[in-house]
Amino acid sequence: MTFHASRLPTISDPSDNILSGGSMLSESFNNLQRSGQTLGRENLSELHGFPSTPCLPLTQIVQREKEVCPAPFVVVNDTILDSSLAHKGGRRIPRIVHVTAKSRCMPSQFSTVIDAWRFEDHSLFVHNDAAVDKLLYRVWPEFPQLQKALHCLKSGAAKADLWRALVLWEYGGIYTDIDNLPKLFNGTTIKNEDQSFFVVERIGVPSQYFMAAEPHHPLLYLLVQVTLHRLYDLSDVENQYVPFVTGPGALKNAFIAFMNKQNSPVNSSKYESFQRVHQGHFTGLHNRTATLVGKQRNSNEYVARGVVPRKANLYMTMNMTHFGREKKEPIIESCFQRLYRREDFALIENTVLW
Repeated sequence: MTFHASRLPTISDPSDNILSGGSMLSESFNNLQRSGQTLGRENLSELHGFPSTPCLPLTQIVQREKEVCPAPFVVVNDTILDSSLAHKGGRRIPRIVHVTAKSRCMPSQFSTVIDAWRFEDHSLFVHNDAAVDKLLYRVWPEFPQLQKALHCLKSGAAKADLWRALVLWEYGGIYTDIDNLPKLFNGTTIKNEDQSFFVVERIGVPSQYFMAAEPHHPLLYLLVQVTLHRLYDLSDVENQYVPFVTGPGALKNAFIAFMNKQNSPVNSSKYESFQRVHQGHFTGLHNRTATLVGKQRNSNEYVARGVVPRKANLYMTMNMTHFGREKKEPIIESCFQRLYRREDFALIENTVLW
């Protein structure tokens, strides 16, 4: 049997789209912006050779059917308000709160905390595993390598890290972990002119457990690209350190690229290099802004993190596993090796290429 080379299954070189340098990431975003301004957002798929797949409304992404939960779990439902409220008064970051869990059936400790995020005029969407997958597995013309990179995710936590960047990139709004409690932060803390919003977390970087942004903010584009690059760069998929690969470490580097400080000497000034951040209003790529509030030494001032006691045990009752308790596999396999192994190259054995 003879095959034309053009008909063979191929693995695209991720360096075509997953760019490591901050300036290259910025140029990638610039190209995306130029193409979007010329053709319109809905035509980006055709531009990149994919069929057009506009993203579904959130009401079609999240699970809508009724769930019956076994005791002692309770159902955590959405709050869906008129879409006109999302940008009322000219607010750029829509009044939408996103949370995610394996299922809507949760212990009451989590449902009580989530209820605290049901601010006036805000919708709240609970994204279960099905909703997360529906978003991750759509065609992303701006992130054409995304589905392949999913093979190199180690845990549900890493998957949720990538998903939260995507959901804010596409829809905008507020993301929070299900064990965070708003304190100083409330429904009016984000101002109409804010374009992205974070608190300064205890390690001195922008918070990834809580973040907010308008749709298609460049910082979220950079966050997705940095995450994909770090996944492809893994030399040991099974033993990856999630906070560095997909978590706050990825957001830290995305913020450095957003501020175009990737070449700043680390020892010059921790704020100048943005290896550490402080509260303030910052202007970065494409003159888009990021607002940071709070102080590193009091990171729970606006949003209290991890308020649910023994949450790792509660996760287990929900069939979820904290990334720190993930089973470590003895196999050492790079992301590239895993991608090659998962491709079906059997059909090209003993063939002649011409």
